[in-house]
Amino acid sequence: VELPTQEQMMMDDVMNNNCMVKMVLSCVMGGVLGAGMGIFFGAFEPMQPGEEKLGVMQTLRNYGRQSLSKSWSYAKGFAAFGALYSGSECVIEQTRAKHDIYNSAYAGCFTGGVMARSGGKEGMAMGCATMAALSVCMDRFMDIH
Repeated sequence: VELPTQEQMMMDDVMNNNCMVKMVLSCVMGGVLGAGMGIFFGAFEPMQPGEEKLGVMQTLRNYGRQSLSKSWSYAKGFAAFGALYSGSECVIEQTRAKHDIYNSAYAGCFTGGVMARSGGKEGMAMGCATMAALSVCMDRFMDIH
C-alpha cells in the first residue's frame, strides 16, 4: 500500500476543498452541456415561412445559425446555473461545517431564487422552492448524503 505524497495531498485539497475551483469547473461543464443541448434542441426548430424555396445549402446555413444561437443561449444559462449552485453549496457547506442534505436544499433555494429574479418575489419564491426540492430529490436519488 502506497501512501499519497505531500504534493498529491495538496492537489487533492485544492480540487476538493476550494470553492472557486468547484465553481469554475461546474461553470465550464454546465456551459459544455448547455451548448450540446442547444445544438440538439435547435435541430427541432420549425421551418420559417418561405424556407421551402431556399436551396439545401442556404437551409443548412439557416439551421446552423439557429442552432448556434440556441446553443449559446443554453450554454450561458447552464454555466450560470452550475456556477451558482456549486459555489453556493460549497460556501454553505464550509460555513455550516456539515456535510448533509440541508446544504443541497439551501444551495438549491439560493440558485433557484437568483435564476428566477426576473419573475419578481413570487417567481423567486417558486424558483427557490422548486430548486430546493429538486436538489434534495437528486441527492436522495443519488444517495450522496
